Amino acid sequence: MIPGYYLGIPPKDCVIDSNVLYYTGTGAESYVKLYFDAYLPPNNGVGLPGGNSTIIRIHGGGWVIGDKSMQGMLQVDKYLAAQGYCVFDIQYGLSNASEGILSSLSFANPSNVIGNFSINDMMSQMGVFCQYLVAHQAEYGANMSSTFISGGSAGGQLTCAVALAIANGSYASYFGTANTALKIRGLIPMYPANGMAAFDQGRSLPEFLDPTLLVNSASPPCLIYQGMQDGLVNPKISQAFKDAYANANNPACALIWLPMAGHGSDLYFSGYYNTFFLYYMERFLYLNR
Repeated sequence: MIPGYYLGIPPKDCVIDSNVLYYTGTGAESYVKLYFDAYLPPNNGVGLPGGNSTIIRIHGGGWVIGDKSMQGMLQVDKYLAAQGYCVFDIQYGLSNASEGILSSLSFANPSNVIGNFSINDMMSQMGVFCQYLVAHQAEYGANMSSTFISGGSAGGQLTCAVALAIANGSYASYFGTANTALKIRGLIPMYPANGMAAFDQGRSLPEFLDPTLLVNSASPPCLIYQGMQDGLVNPKISQAFKDAYANANNPACALIWLPMAGHGSDLYFSGYYNTFFLYYMERFLYLNR
């Protein structure tokens, strides 16, 4: 345990297919190209607990910075693939809006993902990815009838919006064939930034900005990670999301509070917070797949 904490835990064996193109922009945004990385189980998942269930992973970064397979997400992706899950870590279009200190870090962004994108645009792009996945599921051996979505911060907000919109079944204009082909078995948002996209007020559907509005009695099971000392996303947002489940008479939402944990406290793979949450995340996936 101690060597692993300081030296890191070696990544698990899995099959990796990197930089697969799924979206090309049109018109003034023809330069936009969005890619994903696939992390697949060894030996086609035979004998592994994941049963080739699909996990879509959405990175954070305040909707203005970030990239697929970033930071600790990469090792989690590999770990889950080694347990028998088909994991897809995706890019999406980032907004070129000025979002304070985060915008000062945008120099590190891939140039192919930046544009005047709204939350609606991001949802539409993820709809294209989901349709791509449905069309190519045989290539990856992915089980579309057992799909989970997970991400942190801005990615947590998009996790909630995408998962609940697909489960709702009323957004075929965004998700096309995936609207019925994907069966959402659960969502796992980490410190979700629901309702915090200040740059986008008035541009997108209210329920996409604040996915709490999409919760109903049939919403799929949800497991939330929330640090109690998060200085970027108010912990009350996670509590409000759980309360929305309770108010809809839906008991299928659990909120795990991490004492003394701040924003992004899960990103160190070998750290106490991530290994603790991963224990419960694995069991949530297995029980609901």
